[in-house]
Amino acid sequence: MKTWLEPRTRRAARATTAAVAALATAGLFSTAVATAPATAAAGPDPTLDNVKTLTGPYQTSTATVRNTGQFGAATIYYPTSTTDGPYPGVILAPGLTSSQSVLSWYGKTLASQGFVAMTVNFTSTMLYPAQRQPQIDRALTYLTQSSTVKSRVDANSVGVLGHSFGGGGSLLEEFSKPSLKAAILLDPVNMPAVSSAQLGKVTTPTMILTGQNDTLSSESPTVYNGIPASTPKQLLYIAGGNHGTVLTASTNIARYVVPWLKVYLSGDSRYAQFVCPVSADSFLSSHQENCAQ
Repeated sequence: MKTWLEPRTRRAARATTAAVAALATAGLFSTAVATAPATAAAGPDPTLDNVKTLTGPYQTSTATVRNTGQFGAATIYYPTSTTDGPYPGVILAPGLTSSQSVLSWYGKTLASQGFVAMTVNFTSTMLYPAQRQPQIDRALTYLTQSSTVKSRVDANSVGVLGHSFGGGGSLLEEFSKPSLKAAILLDPVNMPAVSSAQLGKVTTPTMILTGQNDTLSSESPTVYNGIPASTPKQLLYIAGGNHGTVLTASTNIARYVVPWLKVYLSGDSRYAQFVCPVSADSFLSSHQENCAQ
């Protein structure tokens, strides 16, 4: 299976020529394939230490969003510097009975790594995935078109990250908005209504991160297998993890989440070395991946 990622523009290709050559020499990757949107590389050259951290190189700030009825109250986490902007935007969607606070650590970490991340409440904590998806969509529109930091957000590079029912809603948003550049589903649940035909049309690079012992996310393999081989995808199991493990701030989780979004949302191929193939890691009990087209 081909495992390197080819940017879609010459500018990004020039930015990664040296890295590609080094990896090819090491025999780690083969022929390049087109997957990610291309942007100029931003921030320091990545190392394992600076992706496996809760605090990246950017200073951050927050903006509070009131409940408008389109979705619940929200918090936007963003880099204070505009030097490398506009930055990709990510909506962070919590699960059943949960509020946005359970994903606040993702918001802080992603902002410090060069993303504009908005944690959202839903109009009710009891909504099913199909009821969450329209609110996720409206939150994306708000972030890119109406928020006080809209000028900092690259409206052409947006993605979703959701936990549990929020993960289910995020998957449904992939169906609704194929233009999404990246998705991360944390312990996604309640997928019986999802058809193989829908999954077969997914073009958004999708990571599924779940606990080894999470019986509530038993549909994860079905979702992973249903996404076409032409779409970059990963299924990662946290060793000993349960349905709430992903909600605890963890440098081990950041080590997988940040590179995935850097490659597929930011289009920064320097981070591909941390995406595919997945290195042996005691944090994971098992994994599947297909990062090539």
